[in-house]
Amino acid sequence: MNVRLIIWLSVTVLLTLFTGCSDDPLATIDFGAVSGTVSNAGTGDPIDAVVVTTTPATSSVTTGEDGVYRLESLEPGSYAVRCRRDGFRDALVNVIVYEGETTTADVLMATADTENSPPSEPSLPEPENGALLDGTNTMLSWSASDPDKDDTLTFDVYFGEAGETPVPLLVSAWEDTSIAVDGLMHDRTYVWQVITHDSYGASVNGRVWSFSTAAFPENPIVFASMREGQYEIYSIAPDGADLVRLTDNPNRDWWPRINPADGLIGFVSLRDIHPYIYTMSFDGSNVNRISETSIEGYYNDGRGFAWSDDGRSIYYPHYETLYRMNADGTGLTELASAPPGMQFRECDVSDAEGLIAVVVQGSEQYENSIYVMDMDGSDMRELIGDRPGQLCHPSLSPDGRTLLYCQDFSGFEDVSGRMLDAHIIAVSTVSADGMEIDLSSAKSAGTNDLEPVWSPNGGEILFVNASSDGSTPPDLYIMDIDGDNRMLFVEDGIMPDWK
Repeated sequence: MNVRLIIWLSVTVLLTLFTGCSDDPLATIDFGAVSGTVSNAGTGDPIDAVVVTTTPATSSVTTGEDGVYRLESLEPGSYAVRCRRDGFRDALVNVIVYEGETTTADVLMATADTENSPPSEPSLPEPENGALLDGTNTMLSWSASDPDKDDTLTFDVYFGEAGETPVPLLVSAWEDTSIAVDGLMHDRTYVWQVITHDSYGASVNGRVWSFSTAAFPENPIVFASMREGQYEIYSIAPDGADLVRLTDNPNRDWWPRINPADGLIGFVSLRDIHPYIYTMSFDGSNVNRISETSIEGYYNDGRGFAWSDDGRSIYYPHYETLYRMNADGTGLTELASAPPGMQFRECDVSDAEGLIAVVVQGSEQYENSIYVMDMDGSDMRELIGDRPGQLCHPSLSPDGRTLLYCQDFSGFEDVSGRMLDAHIIAVSTVSADGMEIDLSSAKSAGTNDLEPVWSPNGGEILFVNASSDGSTPPDLYIMDIDGDNRMLFVEDGIMPDWK
């Protein structure tokens, strides 16, 4: 073979070897390390000549006079670090190695002739390792023991999200084998580790355990509450589970209304001083202001807008004008004007019956009537005329054929707007007989039934019951559509919606 050909082939092979390895997945691994100091559990002095190994097996190292060891080039994962030396009891610690990070793991070793034995490794974790939690609160618990029955055990507990480096210390020198953690995030994985210490300075690191939380619940019920000092918005499941706070803003957030089509929640906030309409996702993210015009008017500080049944439009009052806009805030249209000297206060919409119900409000808080009109704002007509006391909170059934509203039976009329005996009334929107049904005959004296909304299937009513003197926070109740089977749903809530 020609010498030049041989040289050319050799160079080609070498280039292939050097350039071809760039696709080797091992070349992209970012290794981690473990380091620490091995000390005498009785004196605290560093120990030399300690052989340090790992499981799974890697290379071993030996400590010098300073007792320091370092294990390099470890693939990310969980390891047990074992320390051995003549004259001392073996010591074992469990660690997690992260990419590009050095994990610190100091080790205490007891002399072989000491009467003290190190604690047993923590076991029986709750939640179980790898568990999936339903909620966002849990109790961490574990089992711990020591061969020396008279030893007193304390615990350091590390807890944090998976991937958080280093894992934060939750408590130190904890004397119990359980601790509560709350305020967890949905759809997260958490890791935790317990390190047990006995009263003679011996310790053992527990394994690293983990659990996950479920995805964020898209609860079909929302409401506002001052339970944490300011008006914020919450969601909850129909069985009362999965209560979640959705907003956290120093300005008032309330009047949440679920868009039945796209999974957004509309609400009213004072984030821009005046009460404008905003939307957010079911987990409280992606907050956007969508209205250019505020919700304001006689005795209306930001309530009373409604989605259309198809979720494409929003209807809301602004002084003497009733507006409609698209779900994204575009296409603002003036639908109707209130009668002379009056303003619009609250509204509800039924696509099924092609109907809008609206409270028409006068300059006195108890001066109000309920009107209905067609979806385009035409044919506005009075359904419930002005009566002694207040009229408020219109709510159309899913089929649009029944309207719920609230009336103060006491007839009390005061500039403060206080109501003494508000009842929920049902009236037909299609029958001309005008028959009204009182759904609040079973309510407690000295309370008001307010802000009714229908369940999605029209079979139940969710509403607010509040003391007439404001001495206690208002609560949410559920009842049948005939007023029977009243029961407390959740404490401290107003302005509910159910889709």
